[in-house]
Amino acid sequence: MKADPPGARAPLPLRLAVLLLALAFVFGMAVTFGDGSYDWDIDHEIYFGQRFLAGELIWTQGFHDKLPFAQIAFSIPARFDDSITVVRLLSLVSVVLGALSIVVILPKIADLSALPVARRGWALAFGALLFACLGVLQISGLTSVNPDAASFALIATLLMLWTMWRPGLSGPALALALLAGSVFAAASISLRPYFIAPLAVGFLFAAAGGPFRDRPRRAIAVPLLWVLAIAAFGFGMNLLGYVLTGQVQAFRDGLATLASDLSSRSFVKSLAIAALKPRAVITLLAWAAVLALVLLQPRYFRSDRRAGLLLILLVAQVIALFAFLSVNRFWAHYFHFFSGYLALAATLAVAGWMIAPSSERGARATGAVLVGFAAIGAIWSAVILALDFGHPHEEEAALAALRTYLDETGLRNEDVLAPTSMYFQWRLHSPIGVLPHVANTEHICIGWWQHVDPVASFPLPPTEPEYCRLLLSQHRPVIVEQVFAGVERYCDWAACLLPNGYTLDRQIPVSDGNGLRIYRLAP
Repeated sequence: MKADPPGARAPLPLRLAVLLLALAFVFGMAVTFGDGSYDWDIDHEIYFGQRFLAGELIWTQGFHDKLPFAQIAFSIPARFDDSITVVRLLSLVSVVLGALSIVVILPKIADLSALPVARRGWALAFGALLFACLGVLQISGLTSVNPDAASFALIATLLMLWTMWRPGLSGPALALALLAGSVFAAASISLRPYFIAPLAVGFLFAAAGGPFRDRPRRAIAVPLLWVLAIAAFGFGMNLLGYVLTGQVQAFRDGLATLASDLSSRSFVKSLAIAALKPRAVITLLAWAAVLALVLLQPRYFRSDRRAGLLLILLVAQVIALFAFLSVNRFWAHYFHFFSGYLALAATLAVAGWMIAPSSERGARATGAVLVGFAAIGAIWSAVILALDFGHPHEEEAALAALRTYLDETGLRNEDVLAPTSMYFQWRLHSPIGVLPHVANTEHICIGWWQHVDPVASFPLPPTEPEYCRLLLSQHRPVIVEQVFAGVERYCDWAACLLPNGYTLDRQIPVSDGNGLRIYRLAP
């Protein structure tokens, strides 16, 4: 390998930006593994992972708004006592794999040969660290399925382009890249079906723009193998278990319900609410910084055909993803979905800044954007670390109080049903049976399920009174309601339980106005 020519050292602003992003990532990791609180979605996933280990597939008893592969994936952390740490570690591995794919695969697709090796390394490091920081610092962070799905979609997109744009790739290397990419694509879609839209755009773009048009057999064979492999892995990840156990109808009913409109807030309104959340600051800054970086490099994206095509692809994938998301409401943790596309665009823009700067003023502005964004990211992560480090889980004290109650009364964990806490259910290993899970229970009580069509495999109570009747039919000895000070209750548990054989056995204060109401079924 030839030595880099004199002056090949990366610009100081880029080196500072990479170091600041590395610092932000370290702070973010400290917050992730030092904070006991997290988004309650993960409690639902771990619970259903436990049910898979018990031999129960989702959609065979009750409804869960995920595809079956999510249940299989979360059966891994569900095996451990400290399931949350395992979830975070697995998400970290996924994010690191996504970041490495930028470093390893992107140079095989984009033509970065005009950059000396040292400069190329710093540009790729910036993109990789940007992706890693977004995975750690955005809303829900690593305690979520979204960074995993985003990483898998990023890797699949890069492998699609590599296998279809590199005529020299053949034999075992081609087969391995295609199989790995298909697994990642199927896993991404299975964890978050929204990724089918940007991945389909990436597939069509890669197939149409590939270099095999003068080799018709390969031009047809490689894309066809991609389709067949993704379909095969998707079948194995989601449907195979139902075929083997003779429960295909439950799978059909689950898909039909999953496709239903289970929310009421408009996409635009919910997107605006998500963007205004304090923790969305890093997301908005990343979007603004990447947009500025791209717009400051018009000369590069016009002169380098491959870079221009990649930028068009990334824009098309973002549009496709937004279009698919717009059919439903937008949740704040969905911002993770765009991390890979932002990181790739930023990497290309930084490379273009060093290959073909548009002007001296544009070059200085690019440097200012890099350092400014990275500095704010580092400061923001430090603030989050100071605010959140060392906090216990908000339901931990309440769970301890409930365990004390069970010990005093001689009741079993399995006797407990907590329609306000999936955290209680998975920590106690207590199944909810056919009842909707906690998040869906709230949606029922606020009227989101009124127009959901019934299915044969599991109950879908459309209103609070019908949910109450289903709850009472379970005859659980203990029903626990959590009370949070200043938090509106969506369901009136006392009105459901007290006239129907239950008594308010105990009210247990926990802290700062929070507590438990424990209802006992009369003998």
